[in-house]
Amino acid sequence: MNNRVKISANLVFLIAIFFSVTSSLEAATSFFYVDPDWTGSQTGAPETPWTSLSSGPWSTINSALASGPVTVYFSARNAGSDTSETSGAALNLDRTNTSNNVLTLDGMSKYNTNDGSPAWAAYSGTSRFKITTHYPCSSNNYSSQVVRNYVTVRGFKFEETLGGQVAYLSYLSNVIFEFNDLTHIGSPDNGPGVVLVGNHIIFRNNVVHHVQGEGVYVGGWYEEGTTRSGTVYGDDLLIENNTVYDVGFNSGEADGIDVKDGWTNLIIRGNIVYQSALSRGRCAIIVESAAVIERNLVYNYGTGIALDTYYNTTVGRNGTVIRNNILVDLGGHSDDLDGAIALAGAHALSYRFTNTKIYNNTIWKNVDAGIFIRDFDGPGIADNVTIRNNIIDNTGNLPIKSAASGKIVLHTNNLYRRTSGGTLVQDGASSYSSTDLAAYEASAMSTDPKFTTTSTPYVGANFKLQATSLCISAGTTITTFSDDFAGIIRSIPWTSGAFQSSGAALQPPTGLRVLP
Repeated sequence: MNNRVKISANLVFLIAIFFSVTSSLEAATSFFYVDPDWTGSQTGAPETPWTSLSSGPWSTINSALASGPVTVYFSARNAGSDTSETSGAALNLDRTNTSNNVLTLDGMSKYNTNDGSPAWAAYSGTSRFKITTHYPCSSNNYSSQVVRNYVTVRGFKFEETLGGQVAYLSYLSNVIFEFNDLTHIGSPDNGPGVVLVGNHIIFRNNVVHHVQGEGVYVGGWYEEGTTRSGTVYGDDLLIENNTVYDVGFNSGEADGIDVKDGWTNLIIRGNIVYQSALSRGRCAIIVESAAVIERNLVYNYGTGIALDTYYNTTVGRNGTVIRNNILVDLGGHSDDLDGAIALAGAHALSYRFTNTKIYNNTIWKNVDAGIFIRDFDGPGIADNVTIRNNIIDNTGNLPIKSAASGKIVLHTNNLYRRTSGGTLVQDGASSYSSTDLAAYEASAMSTDPKFTTTSTPYVGANFKLQATSLCISAGTTITTFSDDFAGIIRSIPWTSGAFQSSGAALQPPTGLRVLP
């Protein structure tokens, strides 16, 4: 047998194995269906779907999970029109099977084309299975504390009708919550939009809006105390690519994303958080645990990003990184923390944030300070702070304000510009203006950064730099990350601010001649 024949035979063999394995995996998955418009017998099969997930269907689902993964399709749209299918039955995550087989609850990918004789088709439109009721989505384990593990909730619209959470998700493990729309309707008087508690959680690509309290609320110890000293509350949480807007609309606390104490491995990335009215929002992103906070767009809030220390904890306040964020049109809220980026002082030194890195952020039009290291929350002032490659422009108060000297251990390649001129940096008892800024930071600038536009509506691309900006190639290379706000790999030399720029366009060479 020649080599070509051998290769062909091997390829055929590998392809056969691939299709065999794929078929086995597909065969191992159990599929069930839900359509509240169906009036016939209910088994969860495509031709006899359930109308909701009550105790009987959950018994079937948990039994099937013992053998393999399970996917439950909820009809995304009505059979007769491309409008969201609606239900008044809450989605309670009553999984009790403890295997690692994944349960997927899908409200966006399929729909029933015929209410009288069910037939299911793939769907890629904008309609979603919509649940309107009190606590429309819940882990249903507040009292039992049964862990809901290996669940994906995808593509629903959830509407809370009374006071309560739109999605109450507690005691979770290995859970993905994605592509959902969550809101309060009517006049609710209690509750954040989403409550998250557990480990190994991904909350991504959701829209949270018009809820009474915080948009996304992540619980913590609320006081470490002696019995929990050094104990982690939750681990491995990714909050990514969500849009959170107009929360706190009924006099509730209007933080966009609020993470309490005791968390580790926390990432808050790529979210858009804003208010239509500046007077409503306190903090867009506020955390009491160390995190990587990157590539977020925040506007029309009091404070953009806050590291808070209200609760005492010795876990998870070392090594926060705040990078590649765009924070614009901030300040003026009566209860904000007085900075586009604010680091609160803790009640004691052992509870403070330390080794915080603030890199390549773009801050524009902030009523208060650009970056504020506070002391009046307590004596534990954040220390070992690094500030590099930031653009802090058009602030009403100081671009940099530190309550004590020596807390900022490294600061280079930043742009500081204030609306009224005057003092730009206050570092403890020392202050600097544009005339002596070089004495504070030799690589600093105080000039117009030349954004593409600062007009509304605000989008990230507005704050790219024009080709004549002095911030282009004015940054220093940071070795711990390599991308910019858009996720594009930065080229050397780095540009200050959230967007990398390659600088002036390359010009064609001149003076060339052809040699014989």
